[in-house]
Amino acid sequence: MVHVKKTLLLFCAMILAFLAAEIVIKNIIGYPPYGVKMKVFGIQNFTRTQKIYLPNSPYWVVEGGNHVYYRNNLGLPGTDIRVADSQKFIFILGSSFMEAYQMPPGKMASSLFFSSIQKADPDLQVLDLGSSGHDPYDSYFRALYFTRSYKPDKIILLLDNIYSDWMKRHRHPLDFEPSSEFGREDNRFTTRISTLMRNNFSILDLFIRAVSKKNNEDPGESPRQTDVQAANTGIPDMQTCLQHYASKYGADFTCLSIIPDTTINRNLASFCKTLNINFRFDPCILIPENRINQNGHLNEKGNYELGKFITGSFAEIYQK
Repeated sequence: MVHVKKTLLLFCAMILAFLAAEIVIKNIIGYPPYGVKMKVFGIQNFTRTQKIYLPNSPYWVVEGGNHVYYRNNLGLPGTDIRVADSQKFIFILGSSFMEAYQMPPGKMASSLFFSSIQKADPDLQVLDLGSSGHDPYDSYFRALYFTRSYKPDKIILLLDNIYSDWMKRHRHPLDFEPSSEFGREDNRFTTRISTLMRNNFSILDLFIRAVSKKNNEDPGESPRQTDVQAANTGIPDMQTCLQHYASKYGADFTCLSIIPDTTINRNLASFCKTLNINFRFDPCILIPENRINQNGHLNEKGNYELGKFITGSFAEIYQK
């Protein structure tokens, strides 16, 4: 009997400690919960589930300082958009440089672009579909998924690297047909209970993120290398992706590059010209002064320069 009482006391103490830690982390420190609405199959690298976030969900960023920001009304980066039938949607695809979670939503490049084009056409709405760990192949399927809910008027793909290492993750030859699982919600019990718990307890989300990062769950950032060997392995896959974007979206597709290598950009420009792909590049955006701590993601100035580049390119191509 004494042993049972000790076990119950220990269990109660653990529960109280957990709740106390939750109060400190969530209410005092301000670390937000998971914010995930669901996970779906078939978008990223076929084998990984993709997180779809809750509208207006908070998230914590540490690069450039500890901050809590909020996703927009669609659970995406940037400012809120209107979704009435009269609206025309522009998809912007890319990696975490486009996602820009390190910036307040109103200072992200996509939001600055959105604000600028609203002056010319208030019906244009911008969906920032940039996502960490996404190469152009992953982004192709991310666009397909969101096309189910929003018919894109224009598609913009931002390149910040040739993604040679990332492309190696995929089965070759690259298959652009959606898998049979594409877009299906992951309803496995373990996924649902994990999402439920992480959405309600910040301490659980923090712990799982720490373990996941240690086990390299997230592919992380694209390598910044643009050497000859990497170019030779990455560019053919890039060209294959661009061909499929052009085939699907035609003149409504634009490819923009901020790869800091003029030779690679000129080669891509030449290739895009043969397929009548709208292409523009600016190799001077990813310079140290435009990046957090000189080698991280884009800082406020960098996002401003990127927003100006996207706005200028869009106007030159579509608003002549």
